[in-house]
Amino acid sequence: MKKLIIFFLLGLLISGCIRKKETVNIPNEKIVLDLIQDYAKAMRSEDIQLLDNYYAHENNLTFFPLGNFNQLSGWPEVKKYWEDFFKDYEITGFALDSVSVKVVGRTAWCKGTWEMRLTKGKKKQTWIGRFTTVFENREGKWEAVHEHTSSPRFITK
Repeated sequence: MKKLIIFFLLGLLISGCIRKKETVNIPNEKIVLDLIQDYAKAMRSEDIQLLDNYYAHENNLTFFPLGNFNQLSGWPEVKKYWEDFFKDYEITGFALDSVSVKVVGRTAWCKGTWEMRLTKGKKKQTWIGRFTTVFENREGKWEAVHEHTSSPRFITK
């Protein structure tokens, strides 16, 4: 019995001396806000790969795109929408404003306003609108699962 107690105490002593790996806890709101900023960067650079990392790839992804009353479902449809959009328009500026994020458990929602400057041929436009995006945390990774963008207000120059 003495050997067992000595073995147990020795184990506690050794485990107390082992240096534990330090972890940095980043608030989920910050992670989701960073994702939204990556989305803005993707729009400015017309980068499908950044959008690929932003949206969930499951079939339950729903997307209500700019100026379109139809719902798109799943990453393949959303990806095609953005590929076609980037072919039709040259985005010369994209900014977000009034962005807020709320996280509850494994769900987060984000809302804000956006302004996009773009050209189509020789026609320059500025589009202004609002967005709401719902995220889910799936195995430690936040992904957009629902996005609704208001029909933009157009300012043509």
